[in-house]
Amino acid sequence: MKKKRIVTVDMARMFAIFCVILTHSVEGVWQMDVNSLNARKDSINLVILGLHTIGRMGVPVFMLLSGYLLLDREYDKDKIIKFWKRNMAGLLISTEIWIIIYYIFSCWLYKQKLQIGEIIPELLFYKNANANHLWYMGQIIGIYLFLPFVAIALKEITRKMSYFITGIAFLYLGLQSTVNIFRAASGKEALSSQVNMNFIGGIYGILLILGWMIKKEYFEHVKTKILLIIMCISYIGVLYVQIFAYKHHIEYSLWYDSGLLIIASVCLLIVILRIKKVICKSLVTWFGYSSFAVYLIHNIFRMYFNKFMSDKHIFTSSGIVHFVMLFVVTMCLSNLAVLIISKNKKIAKVLFCMK
Repeated sequence: MKKKRIVTVDMARMFAIFCVILTHSVEGVWQMDVNSLNARKDSINLVILGLHTIGRMGVPVFMLLSGYLLLDREYDKDKIIKFWKRNMAGLLISTEIWIIIYYIFSCWLYKQKLQIGEIIPELLFYKNANANHLWYMGQIIGIYLFLPFVAIALKEITRKMSYFITGIAFLYLGLQSTVNIFRAASGKEALSSQVNMNFIGGIYGILLILGWMIKKEYFEHVKTKILLIIMCISYIGVLYVQIFAYKHHIEYSLWYDSGLLIIASVCLLIVILRIKKVICKSLVTWFGYSSFAVYLIHNIFRMYFNKFMSDKHIFTSSGIVHFVMLFVVTMCLSNLAVLIISKNKKIAKVLFCMK
């Protein structure tokens, strides 16, 4: 059982990094604003939004896995300090290094001047880094800071309390963005949350707790077929909301506060973890092991080759071909780079937190 769980967790990580590169490749090729969507055929938009929605499931799966792996542990004073030293300190150092790497790389790629004053707020996490994926690092560092205390609290609550508290928080946090789309279409004022749930980490904290609930088998009574049906309905619902928004000329960028997206991600992760037979175990294990490192490095290749293909007009005549090439090149070169760098254990530990 333990071995099977480890392999399926690696499979989930592999899927998550696949999704992240997928959505970044979509965003690199196609504009997602209302004017661009309305200028394209509905059939093309359906493909674009469909791929983008699948891609958006990557971060929720990563977050769910963090809760799955880290919350169901015993934490005391010594173990909390050990967790901070082993997990958070390394993550912080690695993030600071990658903020610098991406800043220098972006200046070189877009022929901009290096200005030290610009990078200081990024290093202090007061400004988004010069790469569209490093926002996640600030979120996870903040969550890791308080994660042991959440784990301790969860030990003291009953299953009914978990369902009630998590359900209420999920409904409150996960419905607002979707409801506002339909209110905007009706000319009504957008709703804004008046209850501060930052103390529990907002929607990311809920994802962590949902991951813990999966680990504690809160959803084991739900049959796999039912989970697949719920996942498909939720996925279609997310697609419908996006299509409804652009048809009504409402700017809407799908984010992780979409309750339907979270439901689809939860169902998918549970289904993956239930898989009994995994083919190509060694390959799956590698992709799972390298997933976080690939997450950190992949945008270097995506940004460079997207600009290269656009400047040289290579594979750009067809959006689909451009997208496929960008995705494949980014995925392959990112994994190759991690494979080479990981040969040096010390460098891999500092750059990628690989143990």
